[in-house]
This record gives sequence, C-alpha cells and structure tokens, in this order.
Amino acid sequence: MKRNVRLLLCWYLSGFILGIIGANLLFRETGYSSGILAVYGTAASKEWIDAEALFSHLLFQRGIYFLSMIFLGLTYIGIFAVVLSLLWFGFLAGNLMTIFLLEYGVKGLVAGSVCFLPQIFFYLPGWLLLFWIVMRMSRKAMGKKRRERADYQAYIFFGVGAGICVLLGIWLESYVNQNILIWIFQHWI
Repeated sequence: MKRNVRLLLCWYLSGFILGIIGANLLFRETGYSSGILAVYGTAASKEWIDAEALFSHLLFQRGIYFLSMIFLGLTYIGIFAVVLSLLWFGFLAGNLMTIFLLEYGVKGLVAGSVCFLPQIFFYLPGWLLLFWIVMRMSRKAMGKKRRERADYQAYIFFGVGAGICVLLGIWLESYVNQNILIWIFQHWI
C-alpha cells in the first residue's frame, strides 16, 4: 500500500510540475495569463450559482468518470487510465495554482489553496482509494492472475467507499465551496 501511494503521488506531482511549466510557458509566450480567474471572480461577485444545478452537473460529470474507472479497473487498461488521470489532475492543479500566483501574487496562492476547501477532505481519500483499487485489480488482470470472489467483494466494498467519499466531495463543492469562493473574491482578492 505504501509503495502504491508513493507511486500515485509521483505521477500526480509529475503532472503538477508539467502544469506549472505549461502555465509559465503560456505566460512567457503571450505576456499574460489565461484570464480565467477574472471570469470566476466576476461570476462569484455578481450572481449566486444554483447549488442544485451545480450538484447535478458535477454528479453527472464525476459519476461518468467514476463509473468508467470502475469498469476499466476490471481490465488491464485500468493502470494506464489511473496514470493518465493522475497526470491530468496534477497538470490542472499545477496550472491553476500558477495562474493564481501570476495574477494575484502570494495572496493568490493562498486564495487558490483555500478554493480547494472543504471538498478536498473527501475528494482526496475518495480518488486515492479509487485509483488504488483500480490499480490493484488491473494488475491482476494484467498478470492473468485468477481473481477470486473475495477480490470482487473487496473491489465492490472499497469502490462503494470511494464513491461515498466522492459524493460527499461533490456535495461540499456545490453547496459549501461556492460560498467560500464568493467570500474570497468579494473580500480578499
């Protein structure tokens, strides 16, 4: 387990570094950052986002991804899907944090970190658990090892646990996080 967590962290940090490099190259090439934070700031300061609609949208998006990862975990492709997912999530986080830093300085870096709260407390264990079980089951498919009933039971049990964590993260992102974002963009930035 410890080896798997280190491996997952290495892939994520590789993507994070690529995200930082990508944002810096964009800034160097164009002379300005993407300006996407201004869009979020304007939306956060002027209007209230419908939490139910956001919850439905996030549930659909993350639900499709979650279920596809569960099904890919039963094949040898699951390991590659986990690696690509970690690289992509790391790239997005590195890019976002660099854009916050370039546009708002150190204050923006702190604000960017706060934007991940409180849903990160559920997303992080949920996604890590999902990636761990997908890698574990995919390794058995890759090695042509026989999967027994206990393997499938553990896969379902931990998959449900990961699903509950992700669901709680979606709920926090749609109902609580928007209040935090509105406060940050109105009072702090």
